[in-house]
Amino acid sequence: MADQIEIACIVLLHGIYLIMGMVIAKLMQASKLNKAFLFLTVVFSLVLTLKNGIQDIFTYSALIFSSFI
Repeated sequence: MADQIEIACIVLLHGIYLIMGMVIAKLMQASKLNKAFLFLTVVFSLVLTLKNGIQDIFTYSALIFSSFI
């Protein structure tokens, strides 16, 4: 049960990252290539977090936030 809650929280957090990133990209009038890069970065982070566990989430979160710049 705890594993399911952890997975749900990880997926929810990455969903929030994706929504927040798309809103920022829209406000900055980013190109489609930048939006695609952001989407792929979030998906890559999600896959790595699910594979390696929650302890590495801050590393992957930093990767996402660096793609906003």
